Amino acid sequence: MRVFDIVIIGAATTGAYFGRLMAEKGFSTLVIDSLAEKDIGTRLSCIHLDRTYFEESGIPAPMLGDNDYLTSYEYNMNESAYGHYPIKTNYPYIVMKFDKFSKRLRDWARKVDCDFDFETKFIEFIFDARKKICGIRVEKEGIVEEIYCKLVVDCTGIAGYARCKLPDWYGIENKPLDPEDILFANVEYFKLKRPERDKLSYSTIYPYYKVWFGPIGEDDTAQFGACGFGSYENAIAKGEEFKQTIYLPPHDVDKIEQGMMPYRYSLYSFVADGFLCLGDSAVISKPYSGEGITATWNLCKIAAIYVANAMKDGKYPTREALWPINTKYSRGQGADFAELLALTKGALNCSKDENELEFKYGFGYEEGILSSMSINFANKLTPLQKITQFWKIVVILYFNKLTSETIKDSFKGYVIGKKAKKLYKKYPKKPKHFDKWCSKANKLWAKYKTI
Repeated sequence: MRVFDIVIIGAATTGAYFGRLMAEKGFSTLVIDSLAEKDIGTRLSCIHLDRTYFEESGIPAPMLGDNDYLTSYEYNMNESAYGHYPIKTNYPYIVMKFDKFSKRLRDWARKVDCDFDFETKFIEFIFDARKKICGIRVEKEGIVEEIYCKLVVDCTGIAGYARCKLPDWYGIENKPLDPEDILFANVEYFKLKRPERDKLSYSTIYPYYKVWFGPIGEDDTAQFGACGFGSYENAIAKGEEFKQTIYLPPHDVDKIEQGMMPYRYSLYSFVADGFLCLGDSAVISKPYSGEGITATWNLCKIAAIYVANAMKDGKYPTREALWPINTKYSRGQGADFAELLALTKGALNCSKDENELEFKYGFGYEEGILSSMSINFANKLTPLQKITQFWKIVVILYFNKLTSETIKDSFKGYVIGKKAKKLYKKYPKKPKHFDKWCSKANKLWAKYKTI
């Protein structure tokens, strides 16, 4: 039997980062993972992450010469459905090897005495006589062990493997995500046949298809990713639809990888007695891209502050003591993401021709708007941008450029987004008002599904 202050389940980017934050605050911290360390982060060879948030999160960013660094770029392009109206987004990205970057974070955590156990499978929670979590049972090499702690943190990824083993009465959503709430990604790695002509220096995003095409380091390589809701088959179909419409440079497909991202509103509550949920397991992702690594670092920073306070002087972290994590996140990034989720769905529910017109007239697609959204993780229009967008809507409506159904969905997305942001800004400060808030949120997200 071993005893720690905190046990984290999942040793990829979220688990390693939160482990670092808590260990450097002086808490004995163990991070476990069912995989061997060499296998963590190998599902996808590389990832593109916003460079800005490394400094804000205190994480050492990969640099040229590091074993996890591939390349970087200062901006990307957003393209219309037929590729005629490119819009620049001024926002820097780093491209890195996923497994090596995950290892970077774990080594960084080890520097402050965060412990790791690999090939260690989580089995179940241990509850004390008060029916509160006090540890977990794990299995390694056929041997079952009990590990006791004050706080268990679920960083198991999109499967939410730990939270889904919680009993219904524990106050945390314990059902797996529905397939339609998951964005499946089919990622092809290209070997360009004419690198001297077709070398990529930035990524291009095609929102209509949920497709991106970007650099991954070497001049003769590129990454082509297509996403779809519900299944990998839908993601592959989106990629094929794109290829029939948009030109891609001559290439051979070197390999194909697949991954998943949660795409839904986040959990209503991340906390319970002796329990915390972070990352994909908490359904944290950017509504305009689906990527959630840098977004969840914000939740981790918030959680670290309030967990430290809740566990001060050896105290047990109750639901009430951890509750400010919910309030702080939901009233900030959570409110912004709730608005963007509805706005994005409303804007993308259109035909190819309509998407082309939206780009042409700059309806929702402007350099300043897209750059601001990337930087702020939010829809923050200036007064001038609001006026400009209004008159663009008037012009489009006057010339009858969009179908009534598309106009209806765009308007519905806008209204639901504004209501969602207002609701999340009023997230309850205490658990006693939570059920009432959930009832309102459920009604709002039910309307979202009708878009």
